[in-house]
Amino acid sequence: MTLRDRWNSLPRAGRWLVAAAAFMLAYFVVVEPALDATARAAARADVLQAALDRRRATAAGASDAARNATLAATKFGAALPPGGSDRPAALNACIERVLRDRPVSALAIRTRAMVPLGRAVFAGLIPEGQQAQRLVLDVDFECAPPVAAEILAELEQAPEVTAVGRVIMRKIERDGRRAVQVSLSPETWVITAKRGER
Repeated sequence: MTLRDRWNSLPRAGRWLVAAAAFMLAYFVVVEPALDATARAAARADVLQAALDRRRATAAGASDAARNATLAATKFGAALPPGGSDRPAALNACIERVLRDRPVSALAIRTRAMVPLGRAVFAGLIPEGQQAQRLVLDVDFECAPPVAAEILAELEQAPEVTAVGRVIMRKIERDGRRAVQVSLSPETWVITAKRGER
């Protein structure tokens, strides 16, 4: 008896039962694995796309940061990287050099206590037992407005000055002449040992 004869000899309910079993077998053997493979491939594609998007965003951010750093270096001059114990003396020498030959009066320079920049600053770039700190000077003086602008411009371009954090200028009258009372806070960053460590 051939397979066709056996199929024909089955009652109608039997034929439906065999057809349903064949369909279920085909679904679980062929269709279900194909759907799983498609879902896995789509998930992998999503992961790869997300990684590519992150990489593009990082590259765009890095290029923007590099462009801004180049622009700042062009306008203000290149800053020295954070230094060691010689940096406070270098900052003081810079302030003295900038003010030496300029007509300023009522000069006062005060040094603030150094303040840590925070744990995340330069993480992985400086040794474990060291930290980055801000050294800020408060410089007060009086002079003519153009002289004040020259001093500020030279400090912003000096490599020893990481930033000029505060600039306050007030108009004053001195002996019938226009002048400004200037208060600046140039700063530099210093690498020091963490407290309790040498």
